[in-house]
Amino acid sequence: MINQFISNQETKNFFNTIKESLLSCIEFKICVSFIRISGAQLLLDLLQDLELRGIKGQILTSTYMHVTQPDALEMLSSFRNIELKIYTPSIEKGFHAKGYLFLNKETDNEKWTIIIGSSNISGAAFKKNVEWNILNSEPLLENREPGIVSKSILEEFNTLWESPYAKEFSNDFLISYRDYLAKVKKLEKTNKEIFSFEEEIIRPNEMQQEAIVKLDKLRKMNETKALAVAATGTGKTYMSVFDAMQVNPQRLLFVVHRGDILLKAKESFDKILSKNVSNYSSAIYDGKVETAYCKYLFSTESMLALHLNEFKPDSFEYIIIDEAHHAADSSYSKIISYFKPQFLLGLTATPERTDGQDIFRIFDFNRAINIRLRDSLQKDLVCPFHYFGIKDVDGIDYSTLKHTPEDGEDYLNEVSALLMKSK
Repeated sequence: MINQFISNQETKNFFNTIKESLLSCIEFKICVSFIRISGAQLLLDLLQDLELRGIKGQILTSTYMHVTQPDALEMLSSFRNIELKIYTPSIEKGFHAKGYLFLNKETDNEKWTIIIGSSNISGAAFKKNVEWNILNSEPLLENREPGIVSKSILEEFNTLWESPYAKEFSNDFLISYRDYLAKVKKLEKTNKEIFSFEEEIIRPNEMQQEAIVKLDKLRKMNETKALAVAATGTGKTYMSVFDAMQVNPQRLLFVVHRGDILLKAKESFDKILSKNVSNYSSAIYDGKVETAYCKYLFSTESMLALHLNEFKPDSFEYIIIDEAHHAADSSYSKIISYFKPQFLLGLTATPERTDGQDIFRIFDFNRAINIRLRDSLQKDLVCPFHYFGIKDVDGIDYSTLKHTPEDGEDYLNEVSALLMKSK
């Protein structure tokens, strides 16, 4: 066992030790009270190196005292090899732990190197502040179990990690935390309000429930294709997620023509299926073998068309074509005719094409749902909206506006009033 005292000195600082430990580890776990951008930036190159080498890690931080910065969380969440959770402590019990755990392998020997002390992840804590930390290095036992000290710390880390107070990082969490911090700035220091985040439970809406029931019936009738027609905003993507969950295919392919839509679709699938499907894995297909064999693969039609022959026709049990009104285009036709899935689902809000191509024919005239904008409004599936048809844009004097786009709702209300007067 090795014990070592670490502080920030002119010749060597705490960050030097963290850098050496990260670069030599085969696994890491970090538990800190807060993370600042200044500290996260120092770790970026190191974490990128670990990502390239496939070294996985877990990072647990907290919202305690509102010190953790949202941008720092967003930085760390970009690494595919890192699991990130944020502990949201109760008002009665704070979160002030600081520990850095590294599993190292030297020849045939493995050991846990654990640093515990005062340093959070910030530029000042890493390099300048008066900080006291103790490094403990303890080899694994003969049965590959951690030593006594390491075992106690690892058990405590795992307890915190699995706690209901530890929330998985998500875009929803980030938005909620940003909003909370904006409000905190306006509160008095005596205010006792603390940040809390309850993950949204997503359930099928009326359209989605009707569609997945119909899809199940179609499959029981040995149909292999269907088209879901629903207005924009009603939840076609989530409907396909719920249907994928009831089918539970060995492999699924999601195809769309735009990268931004693809990313949002993957987020929707990840949000629900990562917690409800065993052995769930997903990836954006980039033409490389590493991503090609994920259980749930998301690809643009252009990328897929370039690498079509690298897949077998029966590679996917379930294929979803988003924005399916493009399905008659040559690139889509090539993809649809090549693959032989057990089921093909098309999603679109606008199946009618000006060139006369029949999208319904491509999907064997089977409709999982057909709900247009008027129906969607009547069923409260989309928000009511105002539509302005502007005949003469030049006839409107926008120079009289008192607000700017940065003013949000005030700006929109003022523009709306101006358009109403000018119609």
